Amino acid sequence: MVIMTLYHPVRIKGKPTPRLIPDQLLLCSKCKSTILIPYDYVRRICLSWNGRERWFEIPRGFCLRCQMFHRMLPDKQVPYKHYAKEVISTHLKYPPNEPLPCELPQKTYDLLCGRPPHDLTISNWLTWRENGYRHLPNHPAYDCFERKS
Repeated sequence: MVIMTLYHPVRIKGKPTPRLIPDQLLLCSKCKSTILIPYDYVRRICLSWNGRERWFEIPRGFCLRCQMFHRMLPDKQVPYKHYAKEVISTHLKYPPNEPLPCELPQKTYDLLCGRPPHDLTISNWLTWRENGYRHLPNHPAYDCFERKS
C-alpha cells in the first residue's frame, strides 16, 4: 500500500465512479527505491460522517524490482478501513462513552452528533488504537492518530 498526497479525480465516460489519478511519482513501499509503473484501477468505498457512500477507483502500480502490485491509497482514506480518516480520528479522540468537552469546534460537534457509525465499528476502532494502530503506515497524513511512543 502506497499513500498518495497529490492526486485528482477524473470522470471516465461510461463509468459510475471517478478515477483518482496520481500527480506525483510514487515509490514502492517495500523496496523504497523503485518508481511504481501504473497498472490498473480497483474500486474503493469511502463512507462519510453521515454514512453516505462514495465509490472511487484507486490506481495500482507494479514494482519491477520486487515484482509486487501496490494499491495507491489517497491520504484521506485509512488503510483497511471504510470510513474517511476524519470520521475515524474524531471518534477515536472523543469516544462515545466519554462526555464531550465544553469548547468543541462546530464541525467536530456536527460530525459527532450526526448519524454515527455502528457501536461495534467504533469499538473495533478503539481496539485498533489500543493495539497500536496495526497496519497504519508512518506518513504525515496520519499524524491525527495519536500513537504511543
